[in-house]
Amino acid sequence: MGDTRWKVLMAMLLLGAGAVMAQLPARDTEMDEVLRRAEEVMAASNRDFVNAAKDVGAVFEAARALHEKGDETRAAEYFAKGLQMSPWSLEEQLVYAEVLRKLKREEEAVEIGEMVVKRAERDALANEALKLLGRGPVEGPPVFQGPVAGPWLCFVKVGPVDDVVMKEAMERISLTLGLPAYLAEDTLGLPAADRSALDRWVTKQVIPAIKWSHPVARQLLKDLGGEVPTDIEPKKLLRGLVAQMRAEGQEAQAENMEKEMRHFQKWDKQWRASGLLDMLRAHLLRTPMPGAVTVVGVTAADLCEDEVNYLFGSALTGGRLAVTSYARYTSEFNQMPPERKKLLGRLHKQLLSGIGYALGVPRPTDPTSARAYPASLAEHDAKSEYMSAACRAGFEKALGRKLPMEAMPPEMRGPLRPK
Repeated sequence: MGDTRWKVLMAMLLLGAGAVMAQLPARDTEMDEVLRRAEEVMAASNRDFVNAAKDVGAVFEAARALHEKGDETRAAEYFAKGLQMSPWSLEEQLVYAEVLRKLKREEEAVEIGEMVVKRAERDALANEALKLLGRGPVEGPPVFQGPVAGPWLCFVKVGPVDDVVMKEAMERISLTLGLPAYLAEDTLGLPAADRSALDRWVTKQVIPAIKWSHPVARQLLKDLGGEVPTDIEPKKLLRGLVAQMRAEGQEAQAENMEKEMRHFQKWDKQWRASGLLDMLRAHLLRTPMPGAVTVVGVTAADLCEDEVNYLFGSALTGGRLAVTSYARYTSEFNQMPPERKKLLGRLHKQLLSGIGYALGVPRPTDPTSARAYPASLAEHDAKSEYMSAACRAGFEKALGRKLPMEAMPPEMRGPLRPK
């Protein structure tokens, strides 16, 4: 009898212990691993901040995981550490702002939102920040509704174009030239890309830079299944070259080539500017715009032309038709901090250039004129955002009217303005 009672008591104790164990939360081993990786990076940053910053993604992953679980205090700590290492991660900044708001740190959250709205180059990011601030989404530019008196500008989106860029660009060019600017209702779809930027880079730059008669190079070609480098698919050739560099201990060169590969793969597609101009012209034949209109196609697609690696834009000289790309003006393309003001300044100069050519205004000789020919983005940035006197005179002749004060450099305005 005593033995039976003992067994019953033990069973009840074990049952109770099991119930207690069942109430304890299961250990989140996945979260533990995420936090462990983040802690390693944060600890490493105390010894070598520069190299640790390369692995900041682990810190942001932990911060987001804690935020999703509602642990806002710890999430804020991880976000703060991550953003010390990578402050220009604007998407992470916005999640951090959400965390701060939940922690009643409203002023800090609003400052982050305002900063992102000001610098965002994409609608998606700007809209996230506007939502955080309790405002409506990005507004698009005014759409053409009917006849316009006098000369005017009609902008056409060619492929996806961000309104946060389009609207401000149109507003500024309208002020500079004193012309109404409206957006065409139709957006033109991009055709199939004309060529691969990666393939061209390999053909025009990588292959000519290597002495293929060298025994090591000849053996590499043989291993890759070709007799000459053009026999081999470009990506395969690049991978072979990277492996060869590493085999010879050239780690830095291999990393640089891989970095270039990633860039060209991301921005691989290019479209011929002449093809987009033809497409715009065909569209206008089907749906003509009334009055003295100059039509400007704007695209985020990367432009090129036959033997030209890239173009910022092109125009039918005197044909009142131009196309402009802002692909190479973005911070993402140039791996720089987002700055919409710089992007818009670059785009404004190119729009002045393209519209001028479309109106038949000659190229200027002044290298600082907004319309001077740039052989590179550096030369484009070196120009001012205003036109030379010769350019302004050309516009006034083409339009048959005086340009507004905004077309002149600030130092030429006021009493010094020519009559």
